[in-house]
Amino acid sequence: MSLKKKTVNGLLWSTLERFAVQGVTFILGIFIARQLSPSDYGDIAIITVIFAIFNVFVDSGFSSALVRKLDRTESDNSTVFYFNIVIGLIASVCFFLLAPLISSFFESTSLLAVARVVSVIVFISSFSAVPQAILPARIAFIPQT
Repeated sequence: MSLKKKTVNGLLWSTLERFAVQGVTFILGIFIARQLSPSDYGDIAIITVIFAIFNVFVDSGFSSALVRKLDRTESDNSTVFYFNIVIGLIASVCFFLLAPLISSFFESTSLLAVARVVSVIVFISSFSAVPQAILPARIAFIPQT
């Protein structure tokens, strides 16, 4: 298979994947909006934004650096993995401790419990940063038969 065909094929699959993810996200958003009351949906939206901000700190761009590094070693992978876990733990604890402030700022008592549960998810998501960075690189180097 020529480089041009591989590029076009990769572009088509990437486009299909992006549209599929956006479509599923849109459908799930509609489903959740129908199931929740407007105030509960607003609480989820608030927590989603705060969760995204904390995830930016957890990722810190090191996963992207791993993808771009050509001579990446297992030591590099391991260092970024443990760094992400430590930062994820710190971010999770900060999120957990800020939950009462978030709840009082938005004047919503239900935000307290939701924020504390999502703070644990921040820590759990820190475990996936390196595997998600490594997977595309491994798939790209699978020999074509």
